[in-house]
Amino acid sequence: MKLQLRISIIMVGLVLAVLSSTMLVLYHYEKQMLLSDVSAKMDVTLKHFVKVSEDALVVKDDLLLLNYTNLIKKTDAAVVYAAFRDRSGLFLAHTDPKYIYKKAKSDMPADENIIVKEQEVLLSKRRIGFAEVGFSKEYIDGVIESALSDTRYRIYAIGVVGVLLGLVGAFFLGHTITAPIYKVVEGAQKIGGGDLSFEIDVRRRDELGVLANEFNSMARKLKELDDMKRDFVASVTHELRSPLAAVQSYVSLLLEKKDFSREIIEESMVRIKNNTLRLGRFINDLLDVAKIEAGKLDVSCVRMNLSPAVTDVIDLFAASAAEKKIKLSADLPSAAVMVTADEDRLRQVITNLVNNALKFTPSDGAVTIKAVTEPAARRAVVSVIDTGIGIPKEALNRIFSKFEQVKGVRDNIKGPKGTGLGLTIAKAIVEIHGGVIRVESEPGRGTSFIFTIPLAPATE
Repeated sequence: MKLQLRISIIMVGLVLAVLSSTMLVLYHYEKQMLLSDVSAKMDVTLKHFVKVSEDALVVKDDLLLLNYTNLIKKTDAAVVYAAFRDRSGLFLAHTDPKYIYKKAKSDMPADENIIVKEQEVLLSKRRIGFAEVGFSKEYIDGVIESALSDTRYRIYAIGVVGVLLGLVGAFFLGHTITAPIYKVVEGAQKIGGGDLSFEIDVRRRDELGVLANEFNSMARKLKELDDMKRDFVASVTHELRSPLAAVQSYVSLLLEKKDFSREIIEESMVRIKNNTLRLGRFINDLLDVAKIEAGKLDVSCVRMNLSPAVTDVIDLFAASAAEKKIKLSADLPSAAVMVTADEDRLRQVITNLVNNALKFTPSDGAVTIKAVTEPAARRAVVSVIDTGIGIPKEALNRIFSKFEQVKGVRDNIKGPKGTGLGLTIAKAIVEIHGGVIRVESEPGRGTSFIFTIPLAPATE
């Protein structure tokens, strides 16, 4: 059963339930109002009879009293009889002449078809007798039933109109609810078919609008992930193919000729070694990412001096920095900076950050590794500062994401572009040590990566 049909059935059921309840309440209310009106009219009739009885007794006009009892019966179809009896129970007036000047019998059984209303008659606050009017229960019930019949007809008419309006409203409500859902389904089918650029056009401010917007956001993220996947595959292919091609080229060259000089052979071996090391670093990065995602990246923290680790990284990149005419330097305190860290992992963090800085810094630029201590916070703060092309503001919040490489910025660099894993690994290592890492950047003016590492406890 389709959702729209279900909604329509539910809405019609609700409309019927509400209308039925409302009609029952209205019918009961109308019946009570009719009974109240009839009772009020009977009270008015009796009250008028009491007033006439008082006037007739004042002037001692029994004929007036008798004529009024007959008048009541003639003018009010609901009246069966009207009578006046004195304190002793003697009827002084009655619509039926046979009861006049006779006493009322107290043991006479009451007629169930007659509603009797009576009230005492007073003169000078002294009871003189009783005015009594009998009303036909059958006639009153007939009047009430006739009025209720009209009420039922009106209620049924309103009910039919309400059901029809409910059907129309249920159809339009169902369509209003399901139309954007069908668009979401269409979007899911489009995305499932590979069209990640599809967006749902739902301009609403309710929950369905939120759902559509979230779906569009999900589609955009999927497209970003798909683009990142393609870039990653391209980068991995390049990172694997380039060193393998270089190794294959040098090995083939050495195998083709036997009379190379020792210098050429050594140079070829060095290049083969460098390319195999590059492959090894790439594979290690992939393994580190797998360990990070599995929560199994372990560190062995020891008390160590930060300065030698920084110096080692400077020496590692000195040649490539000189080749690009980039000034690579360190700004370290004169005293030893003793920290608690895994030496290899800390060196890996600094290496990744410096490698990244050199990659995005043009010739005649500068890359500086700076370290300061904050004894009050019991930490050392290490900064890798470059004068490179910078990172756009909108990319800063995702720069540490796996495989993330800033579009536009990445296209401006020459040589190996990397896989976008270095910053992810650096962030994970810093956080495992209990530190934090952040980035500050301004396009065209450079970037600073700043991370903290715990200071080692002072020795006695």
